Amino acid sequence: MVEKAGSISSQSRTRSMAPMVQRISAGRTLVPTTTPTLPIAFMEMLGNFIVNDNPSVSSLYDNGINTGNTTYNPVSDWPPYSIYNPLLMDFNTTCPETTEIGGLPYCTGSTQKNEFRLADAYTWEGGRGVRCDFWRNMGKKVPE
Repeated sequence: MVEKAGSISSQSRTRSMAPMVQRISAGRTLVPTTTPTLPIAFMEMLGNFIVNDNPSVSSLYDNGINTGNTTYNPVSDWPPYSIYNPLLMDFNTTCPETTEIGGLPYCTGSTQKNEFRLADAYTWEGGRGVRCDFWRNMGKKVPE
């Protein structure tokens, strides 16, 4: 189900995802490593891109669906990618509180927060765009 940005029903989305999560997690314990809305926001972004050719998502996902905070976030109006405006969406979750399970830290607690932002694709993560360009050009030369 793909809805237009701004017309989110968190209750219906959570309910509609429950069967899928149960199938995925059958027979094993899953520890949440993101906010509950991060996977939903990512699925909406992908769905919007496929259906509408526009991957924008509602600012509510970044601000918190349960808060009702509709403060504008640039991810709700993602401009088309171009060499002159090379923007990507950084889907990030911060989690100041962690719990160690099996020797690994996992995000826990009510302080988890989505932090979605538009970032320059060429400078993000130490020059990701330049590395992508390199491999795009090398792809023709590397045997498969």
